Amino acid sequence: MTLPRADPERPPKRLPAIPQRSIRTQKEADAPGSVPQHADDGHSVAYQRRSEKGQLGGYPELDDGGKVPPSQLGGGGADATKFLRGDQSWQVPAGGGGGGHTIRENGVDQPARTGLNFIDADAGAGLITDDAGGDETEVNLNLYPLLSAARAFTGNQVFNAGLQLAASQTIKDSGGTGRVLLATASPHLTLTGDAHVTGRMGVSSAPTTDRHLNVSPSGVAFSSGGANYLVAVNPAGCTITANNTQVYGVYGAPAFNLNASITGVSIFGLSYTAFAGQGSGATVASLRGILVGIGALLFSGTVTASAGIEIAGPFVLGGTPTITINRGLWVRGQGIASSTDSLGVDIDIVTAGTNRYGLRIADIAGGTIARILELGPATPHLRLEGTGNWAPGINTATSPLLLLMGNNDNPLTKTLRRVQWKDAGAGGANLAAGDKVLIAV
Repeated sequence: MTLPRADPERPPKRLPAIPQRSIRTQKEADAPGSVPQHADDGHSVAYQRRSEKGQLGGYPELDDGGKVPPSQLGGGGADATKFLRGDQSWQVPAGGGGGGHTIRENGVDQPARTGLNFIDADAGAGLITDDAGGDETEVNLNLYPLLSAARAFTGNQVFNAGLQLAASQTIKDSGGTGRVLLATASPHLTLTGDAHVTGRMGVSSAPTTDRHLNVSPSGVAFSSGGANYLVAVNPAGCTITANNTQVYGVYGAPAFNLNASITGVSIFGLSYTAFAGQGSGATVASLRGILVGIGALLFSGTVTASAGIEIAGPFVLGGTPTITINRGLWVRGQGIASSTDSLGVDIDIVTAGTNRYGLRIADIAGGTIARILELGPATPHLRLEGTGNWAPGINTATSPLLLLMGNNDNPLTKTLRRVQWKDAGAGGANLAAGDKVLIAV
């Protein structure tokens, strides 16, 4: 093959009869015979004219860096904010482009990156953090919940900086009822509805392992000048509307199961001791371990029976316990060295009532020992027997009263003697007419 001499770009040369190598351009491969041939030193080369460089159907040129200019890849309009799309055109990424920022946090522009990464992490200082090394903007989903009018969270939410509600806003239940209200003024916490505390609770104090409810304020100064209460039960506006209704201000029935054969156990239904401490030179007007009373307020009905304190009888349900001694009321020794007057029991004067009793004790009708009163030491100064131990004599008018009496002959000998009436003798020779003698026998 001989190149035409009219070609100004190459001098005519004759090709060898048998070429050693052959190189073709893509254009020659697509359309054989469409590209002129050039022969040089045993080579057969298909080439394109320089006039076709950078032209349609030709070949691209290279810049000084050995790269194809962007204008020849996707046409005009190429810059650092665009990418070459599959249709060979320069396009701005969705949501971006230009010289501005497409991502902001609270109105603050973030560095423009090619990627946006939503991650389950809270390592950043804010919801939006810049990852320059990864060329992406990171959204730390664990830092803040996404805000909206209402959002349901399927997983646990961790608020590292706390949870703050707007004023008068409540935490609601699934039905939309507000249950927890927080406030800056007292009461700071208001619970609406029923509350169930499965563990221990402390009021003005920390919960402790030996108390399910611990009310132990520390360092509190009571300076109101009036009454102060650690625990107060004061129902107001409550009404009883049904017959045979019983209402208890404070109720308890602690019951505990014991392991077999254990000893030294003490169980108290109510234990309370009041103390006065420090305050040298101060005066305490009243110090009471317990203070109870009854009353009627704007009530004009009938109270069948009332009592300041009622001590119920022992309650035994099942089993056959052995009780060595049982006391309805046990007043321990009240003597104290610093006390002027020490009284075991003190009953004030009864100033009102149709029938008045300072102390009334019913009869004791049975038992091996049936004594209504036993006053004094082991051999009492006075004993008053119940009908279980005393019966009137046949010929003498005996009484249930026994007194400790001395002996004139031996004053150190004291005998508990029964008091009784006895006839003055045959014909009353020893007494004046109508006289009777009270003797001890």
